[in-house]
Amino acid sequence: MSAEVLVFSNFKGGAGKTSTGGLVAWELAKRGNKVLMIDFDSQQNMTDLYLRTKARMEDVNNVEVNKTVMTAINEGLSLKQVTIPITENLDLVPTSMYFQKEYQRYLELNYPLIAGPNALEAEQSRVHSFKPMIDKIKADYDYIFIDVPPSISSPNDTVFYAADQIIIVLQTQERSFSGAQSFISYLQDFIVNDMGGDVGVLGVMPVLSKKNGQVDETILADATELFDESNMFHTRVYLQERIKRMDMTGITENEHDIWDKKVEKTFSDLADEVIKRIEEQKENE
Repeated sequence: MSAEVLVFSNFKGGAGKTSTGGLVAWELAKRGNKVLMIDFDSQQNMTDLYLRTKARMEDVNNVEVNKTVMTAINEGLSLKQVTIPITENLDLVPTSMYFQKEYQRYLELNYPLIAGPNALEAEQSRVHSFKPMIDKIKADYDYIFIDVPPSISSPNDTVFYAADQIIIVLQTQERSFSGAQSFISYLQDFIVNDMGGDVGVLGVMPVLSKKNGQVDETILADATELFDESNMFHTRVYLQERIKRMDMTGITENEHDIWDKKVEKTFSDLADEVIKRIEEQKENE
């Protein structure tokens, strides 16, 4: 077993990356895969989603968090030592509201950037620093997801370098479209070319506001032309009210609820496509 490390991201916020990544990870775990979710976003949306899910399933008011991803980084612990089991096959490494600030400070103190002929090596040392923590636990999981904020930052760079595949989450809005273009260029120019990374782009995943919306269809057509149809996920994710509600209630799967069933079907199809694309890329290597 060697985990595939996946990041759902875009430079534009509000694209649906957290709920989309969180529900794909949930679906893969339901199928018996060992899945780890690492929350690298100080907004704590992924942490909140999974802890509310765990609290609902265990019928408790809340789930206590004693250690976070920053605990592991500061104390030299394995990421497995700070996990919270959400289900039998799904673990969470939670974050805190201070994570981005604390991790940025950690990187600046331990991997300072310098000027001069060794500047590139110093920056590579910083960007490469998180990957060994991931490599140490890859044998324990089938999939590792890392949730990041929509920004250019040293913390995010360490994640992109550690990832195997990036999934570009494209909400069908002009700003999200331009953000996806910039993000792909950044990955190639900085993470791959300058930092020596080996990360790939698994595909562009559309998130639509509504069916047959004029703006949605226009942006989707432009994206298909720009990125090529083969690079576009075929499963369509719509910003359903039920998905938004799960941010407050945790993930629900009521077999008698039509809206829960619609969400479950969407993310089952999406998980199928993620698996298929990973297999196809491995066959082509």
